[in-house]
Amino acid sequence: MKWLIKRYMLDARIESFVELSKRTGISKRTLYDRLNDPSTLKIFELKALDEVLHFRDDDIVKLMRGQV
Repeated sequence: MKWLIKRYMLDARIESFVELSKRTGISKRTLYDRLNDPSTLKIFELKALDEVLHFRDDDIVKLMRGQV
């Protein structure tokens, strides 16, 4: 999941997970926990990430299924 998120961060010109945390409203600790164990990702967190990173449909489905 981390590499997929990083790819979208590059497209959005977000330089760090700290900046992503600020833009999404997801705490740094929670964001790092979700990156390390994507199966714990909550729907509202996925929505917050999508509002900032604008995932493609197939990628958001992968994230929901924990396939990345």
